[in-house]
Amino acid sequence: MDTRTFPCHDVISVRRLLIRSLLYLEAGLLVALVALVAIYPANESAAGPFMNNHWHATYEISVCGQRLPHLRFWEGGIHTHDDGIVHSHPIRPSEEGKGASLASWFEYGGGRLSSHSMLIPGARLPLENGAPCPDGSPGELQITVNDERLRRWSNYIPQHEDHIVIVFGPKD
Repeated sequence: MDTRTFPCHDVISVRRLLIRSLLYLEAGLLVALVALVAIYPANESAAGPFMNNHWHATYEISVCGQRLPHLRFWEGGIHTHDDGIVHSHPIRPSEEGKGASLASWFEYGGGRLSSHSMLIPGARLPLENGAPCPDGSPGELQITVNDERLRRWSNYIPQHEDHIVIVFGPKD
């Protein structure tokens, strides 16, 4: 009978095999984690809606202390019915996810929303940060969602049952 030990029985070989296996496992878990982060956004406001969703978020818009009437109805999956509600039920893939952002909603209605200005759908002239209100105070675009002020709203996606307040007026 051969009394030589086989390499797989050698303690050093077993340790090397175990370490190598753990490294492959860690690498696989890291790849899976990166894939999940890429597929699922880090915060809820960047997720959805998707086709077959039907979300509603209430909104109000005020300019220099005057609350404006509801925006008129416009067509599309991300729209309003002249009812103070952002209706989000994408009918095409381009309206899903980031295509359902607040800025996109303004664009679908013929307006524009950026970090420094707002063209209200149906209006002729944009409201730019620093433009004076009738009382002479400089106006600034400010947006709150569910009573929390947004600092960056370029990628904000209204979520179901959010309450959005858009204000152009003296800084709070």
